[in-house]
Amino acid sequence: MTIFHYHSQKLRALLLALFLGIFGGTEPWYIQYLLLGSIVCFTVAFLLKNYWFLLIALFCLGNTYGQYRSYFDLRNDQLPQYYYQTVSMVGVIDNFPDIREKNNRVFVRIVAIDKKQVNHFSLNKNLGRVLLIYDRSVTIDYGNIIEFTGKVQAPRKFEDFDYPKYLKRFEIQSIVKNPENIKIVDYQNGGNFFVFQAKRFRNILSHNLETHLPPPHNQIAMGILLGVKKELPKLVSVDFKNSGLQHILVVSGFNVTILIIFVTLLLKRFGRIIVFIGGSFSLLFFLVMVGFDPPVLRATIFGIIVGWAIFSGRFSDSRNLLFLTAVVLAIYSPPMIQQDIGFFLSFFATLGIILGVPVGLWFFDFITHKFELRTIISVIVTAQVSVFPILGLTFGTFPVIGFFANLFVEPLIPLAMFFSFCTLLIPSSFPTIGAMVSLPAYICLNTILFFAHFFGAFEPLKISQNAARIGLIFVLIFFVWGSFSTIYQQKFLEVSKKKS
Repeated sequence: MTIFHYHSQKLRALLLALFLGIFGGTEPWYIQYLLLGSIVCFTVAFLLKNYWFLLIALFCLGNTYGQYRSYFDLRNDQLPQYYYQTVSMVGVIDNFPDIREKNNRVFVRIVAIDKKQVNHFSLNKNLGRVLLIYDRSVTIDYGNIIEFTGKVQAPRKFEDFDYPKYLKRFEIQSIVKNPENIKIVDYQNGGNFFVFQAKRFRNILSHNLETHLPPPHNQIAMGILLGVKKELPKLVSVDFKNSGLQHILVVSGFNVTILIIFVTLLLKRFGRIIVFIGGSFSLLFFLVMVGFDPPVLRATIFGIIVGWAIFSGRFSDSRNLLFLTAVVLAIYSPPMIQQDIGFFLSFFATLGIILGVPVGLWFFDFITHKFELRTIISVIVTAQVSVFPILGLTFGTFPVIGFFANLFVEPLIPLAMFFSFCTLLIPSSFPTIGAMVSLPAYICLNTILFFAHFFGAFEPLKISQNAARIGLIFVLIFFVWGSFSTIYQQKFLEVSKKKS
């Protein structure tokens, strides 16, 4: 074990301790004693230069911070006191609309409640956030300041889904359904200017896709390329879910990784500098188009780490980078790592790829390395195995057929993204040119739909909670082994680094 690896390993342990501390701080529990304990442990660690006391101190400090944020982030929320009352409100729409088949949804930061406040509202106030579910005939957008009247309700907990817990990560405890008299007070002064302009630009591009591609092809293209949330027809959605291809419909770290792989393969012959510039430009454009939503930002960061690991061969460095990213996200938003299943799907898939691909390249040594086939198979298998216990625990099923479905579909994703990108550049006022340019995109998307329908005919495997827990234990053991084992370092990481 080299000195560098030893210190790198200790850094990972410190980051992990802080992360686990924040993750565990979901409910107020002797917060003052934990804070005192962290101070004492920091003092002992400093005086005695003891590494283990430093680990304990970081865990206690992280737990204290997690508890503080979980409790105090919602302390100004005044909406629960109006439950089951019909009140007038003024609020700022602070996310992009989620377009569904029957209704649309937005998050609204409330700045005034009841008639007295509504007539003299201040944008500096934050009286709580509400999920507004409204009719599709109403046109509202990010940055609008709106006035509406509706009944404030608590979100309902379903048998297989903790909806209140899900919404809490967005700092939301209340819902208003089918509000009356939605009136736009101001169109854009409630939002960030740059995000608002990005949204306007994205609307133009998404309209181009809607003009040149038929549904559901345009919906898939908008989800993959622009992060537009637009619900697919139910049967199509079921096909994607059963086939294990649902992740391609939304922006995810895996999709971003595929984008990075595509750009790298395209520009590799021109050298690392061109690859870096081209990849950075692609990701920057991508982030601007989706409006810097936190899930997209998370997916992009994780995707960059995976892309860097695969094409530089520096899997060892990427482990620390991933743990540091997880800690930064935890500090930025504890509910994201405490309650967001999407975070753990992204994190497990990313860590699984970083740790699993070197093993996969060794295990699948009999597969040709042409067209990066061995790498692609290793990425698909390790990502699927890593998220298996999370899907089992959350949904009770796992699409086993997804191993094969992804093998056919994932190579099509960068092509679909590229041709869809060419399509969205054609203005909607040029339908003839758009029809010609969009043909390759249509073929790629239609092929993806075909595979989703074909593999979607296979029912997902039902997973018992015990089986999912056992799977989680094995995955976590592999993660710990891959993160801290000297044997893993020498047998896989150092070998992959030499090959690269």
